[in-house]
Amino acid sequence: MNTKNKKVYFKYFFIIVVWGFLATLLVLGLFGNYTIENKPVKYAMGQVTHIRSGTKYRPKFEYEFYVNNNMYSNIYDINYELENVGNDSLSKYIGKIFFVKFNEENPKINRLMLEHPVWKNLEQPPEGWDELPNE
Repeated sequence: MNTKNKKVYFKYFFIIVVWGFLATLLVLGLFGNYTIENKPVKYAMGQVTHIRSGTKYRPKFEYEFYVNNNMYSNIYDINYELENVGNDSLSKYIGKIFFVKFNEENPKINRLMLEHPVWKNLEQPPEGWDELPNE
């Protein structure tokens, strides 16, 4: 292998390593900042507003909730138990209220807690609850 070929291979190797490093930083930055785990959390009440359904992907619930008079919305990937349920059955969830776990510092980072429906009329504090309310 001559010197010219070595330079070309080194150039491509260097480009691949740099792009790999940048991609790793991007993935860690995006997914590292948008998780609830190991962050201070609070709880709010959120309402399912819409169902997104498709033939190539699992259905999803759209939901919204309020914290300090600001509305936040997100999408919840429907779990495996409800994945094969028809849209008619899923439409029963529209308008239902569930607890939402959100990042105290950035409420845009949140998760609908479909396993925790709101069981009675509750008055939510504007900033949300520090702990999940008990029955």
